[in-house]
Amino acid sequence: MSGSRYTTRATAAVPEAMMDNGNHLAGCLGETMADMDTYLVARFQDAEGNKYAVMSTAATNGILAKMGTGTAVRPAFDTEEAIDLTKAQAAMDVTVIVMPPTGEEEFTPTLAAPDKIVAYVGYEAQDAIAHMGIALIPTEGDI
Repeated sequence: MSGSRYTTRATAAVPEAMMDNGNHLAGCLGETMADMDTYLVARFQDAEGNKYAVMSTAATNGILAKMGTGTAVRPAFDTEEAIDLTKAQAAMDVTVIVMPPTGEEEFTPTLAAPDKIVAYVGYEAQDAIAHMGIALIPTEGDI
């Protein structure tokens, strides 16, 4: 899509216990207050049974730049100060961003873990999820 400002795929796994903080961070990074509803249900789990909410979206360079600052900042659209910057910062502080290796760097997957948020940037969603070591939790009726 020529000229699109959505240039990079981002896929993130947020531990179930961090979903509220993750939503406040999504509010800071997103474009509307609706982004605070990003992580609603933990539908993925790792081999130990830890649960995660996962999102995958096309991201703008602006989102990547905001993450790069290391500081959660209230967006202009949050006129009622609904975003809790303390929670957003707590989420940002435990976020690990994984980018594709450059040059001769060797790729080492970063697994999802209950004490961190893992975001793969520049990977297809299914590849990022596999690298995180998580899988969709089967629901009743799945075979």
